[in-house]
This record gives sequence, structure tokens and C-alpha cells, in this order.
Amino acid sequence: MAKAQIPETLLQECIHCGLCLTACPTYLTTGLESESPRGRLMLMDFIFQGIADPPMHHLETCLDCRACETACPSGVDYHKYFERYQKEKYALLPLPLIRRIGLKLVTSRSGLSAIFRIIALAQKLRILKLMAFFSDKFRGLPRISKTSFIKGSSSQYPAFREPRGAVAFFSGCVMDGLYADVHAATVRVLRWNGYTVDIPGDQTCCGALHQHTGGYSCLGGLLRKNIQAFREHDTIINNSAGCGAWMKAYGDIRFTTKIKDITEFLLGGDLISPVNRQHGWRIIYDAPCHLEHAQNITNAPAELLKIFGYEVAEFPESHICCGAAGAYVLTQPDSSADILKMKMADIGRAGKVNAIVTANPGCHLQLRKGCDLYAPGTAVWHICQALDNVYRLDAQYRKAFNLSN
Repeated sequence: MAKAQIPETLLQECIHCGLCLTACPTYLTTGLESESPRGRLMLMDFIFQGIADPPMHHLETCLDCRACETACPSGVDYHKYFERYQKEKYALLPLPLIRRIGLKLVTSRSGLSAIFRIIALAQKLRILKLMAFFSDKFRGLPRISKTSFIKGSSSQYPAFREPRGAVAFFSGCVMDGLYADVHAATVRVLRWNGYTVDIPGDQTCCGALHQHTGGYSCLGGLLRKNIQAFREHDTIINNSAGCGAWMKAYGDIRFTTKIKDITEFLLGGDLISPVNRQHGWRIIYDAPCHLEHAQNITNAPAELLKIFGYEVAEFPESHICCGAAGAYVLTQPDSSADILKMKMADIGRAGKVNAIVTANPGCHLQLRKGCDLYAPGTAVWHICQALDNVYRLDAQYRKAFNLSN
């Protein structure tokens, strides 16, 4: 690997205090120093300086969850070094064919629609249920609808009550097909709170999966297309932690300042209080890494849930990655499975809950798989579903959106 322009302070910035160790999921599951943030910094430094040819598989198992950055007292921007390492690596090594095909698919609405229709048919014929019996890789999938959200939606939805303003909604790629019901709940919550919701049809994949897996050549085109699609809007609502984190890092400040996670947006406005907050539901909130560690949104989700009457169980391990990490669940299945098992054991110690709440599609899939394996009967909700569930206790809300009880 060619020598990169890395500051000589790479190792000097890390004071080797070890506070990152208890935040790093791979260190927690393996106990290996080489699987810790400070160990990986040393490996990257060796590579960049051309000092040695270290075992690179320890770098490949990094989830890039950035929990180490939140824990670090010295403010080491670990993800920047890791991103440089990945760029150097993929500059020398071509992307595997299956990965190139996958990244091409997520930018093609017709290609994704075809894939989701096949999955929906396989679910209807119970083929996936049979496959899940032989491999855990096929667990966790939600019930797929035949039509993605953006394909079955209007370009604009009017506000209810006195209009407070207009927002645009980013539907994404994978989430648009996997979790159309989450998008529908998000739009209902926004409309009920007085916002007109615009959904530009020419938006595209944000590029987060490309950034995570080495598809850097596509990023510029995706960035420009989304900036153009949302050029007329002042506020862009995002309900996917990974997409929101990456879009906030686009580099165009006129665009990035428009991006708002749904939780920070709702909590920052004049929220319409739900009619019935005495429902008695107890939940666990498991924070998506790219919401807490990348976007630094730590309090808003739990505060919203409490406003809506939920008893939020104490869960000190909420900040630790669940093992999904974008494509990590596919590229590092063994490590992902070990981390998920640890996560579910941590959740189990919090006691019985009605649901686990998250705010990212990859986390949703992973936690659903975890419940199938270790906590049968436990629901997994996106936070917008959790809010929508409480609003649904209001007969006016159900009537407004033609919802059943």
C-alpha cells in the first residue's frame, strides 16, 4: 500500500488510556488489543509509514461505528484515519464483483423494485421461512410490500391543522423498499404536526453504503443529484441514522445544514402532544451508532419517547453497536453474529419490554434477527412507528389517516 499523507501525530493523538476499549464491540467480543481502536490505529500507522505489513484482517473487522470517538478524551477522529485506510486499499484492489453489483442496484429504483418483488414473493411462498431455518442470514426481514414507498406515494402531502411550514422527505434506497411502513408513519407524524411534506421523485441513494464499502467513484454523482433534487427546500427530514450522518458530511454547507433527523426536528418544534399517554408500554431504546456518535444526537429520541408516555428502560449499553453497520453483516457475518449475541444479552438484562426501538434500517434488521434468535415475541419498532402507535390511540388521528384501531 502506498504511503499516505498522514500526520506524524497519528499515534501521538492517542494517549493509550484505554477508555475506548469498553465502547468497541469487537474488543468486547474478542478481548484482543488488535481488535481495539488503539490497536487498529497502530496497525494503520504501520501501513501508512510503510514500516511493516501487519495482519489486515484486524482492520477489516472494524465496524466504523465511531463509538471510540465518543469515548475518547483526546478527540481522536478515528473515522478519518479509517476512511483514508479504506481509500488507499481500494485504490490498489478492485471491488469484488458481487459488491459492485450490489452498489449498482441500490442506485437503480427499477433494480431495487425487482429485488423487493422477488423477496415479497419468496415470503408469500414461505421460501424465506424455510431458508431461515437453515441459516440465520435470512432472519429479520420485515414483511415486504410489492411497492416501495416513493413509488406508491404522492409528490406532496398536505398538513393537518394550521400549517406550520413545509419540509422535504428523504426516502433513501434500501429503506424505501424494506420499510415503506416506517416512511408512511413518518409522513403521518409530520402532517399531524402541521407540516406539508414534499417528496422529490428525482432523489437517489445517499451514498452511505458506497462510502462504507469502497464505491467511491459513484459518490460525486449521487451527491450532485441529491443536492439538485432538494435545491428548492429549506429542511430535509431524514429517518435513517446512517443516511442522515452521511448526508450531513456531503461538504456543501448550504445543503448539509438542511438535513434534520426526524427526532431532532420534532423535539425542536412545537410538538402536538398525544391524547393518551397512559398506555403502559415499556420499551428499550437502542441508539444507532450514526445517530449518537456521528450526528451527536443523544437525548432527543429518548426524550420524545418519554413525552409520548413510554417507560424507557435503563440501558447503559445502548451506545454499543448491534453489529449491523451497513454491509458489515454481509462482509463479516461471524463477527456481526457475535456482537449481536452480546447486544441481545445486554438487552435481556434490562427486563421484559414491549418493544426495542431504533432509528436505522440496518439496526432494525439486525435487532429483529436478534429477537427471532434470543427474544421471541419481542417487537422491534422504528422510533417513528413508536410515535405513530401512540398517536393512533386518538380517534381523530385514525380518522384523519383512515387507519384501523
